Amino acid sequence: MHDERKRQQKRKEECECFNPCRENQFLKTISHRNWPSEEYLDTLKEGVCFNIQNKCFDASLYDNEDVQTQSMDYVKVDIFYEDLNYERIMETPEIENAQFMSDVGGAVGLWIGFSVLSFFELVQLLVECIKHALTCRCFRN
Repeated sequence: MHDERKRQQKRKEECECFNPCRENQFLKTISHRNWPSEEYLDTLKEGVCFNIQNKCFDASLYDNEDVQTQSMDYVKVDIFYEDLNYERIMETPEIENAQFMSDVGGAVGLWIGFSVLSFFELVQLLVECIKHALTCRCFRN
């Protein structure tokens, strides 16, 4: 048991994710019913006396007791998994590094393209204004 706790602690230290790498949840549900039934009680007493003869009780002591009192001397425990389901939660990046660089490169390229176009449009506007000013001067003279 102690070794298992050491292994679990080591796994926790090696885990580099935000959510637990491994988590076991065991939900408990308790249910019961009266056992053994009246029909099965005699068979059960015979089986117990046959298997454990040196520690067997005197069956005659129970003759006067009711079935409910006698059944309080026995217990049957069944332990089982409620569900055999496994859930795997994996974390993956929304966008990979290559895709991120591609998106940034595309945005920068678009920005530079608009900037270059805007620069040449301003140069063209300036040239048009100078041309217009020169043609207007020529007509005045």
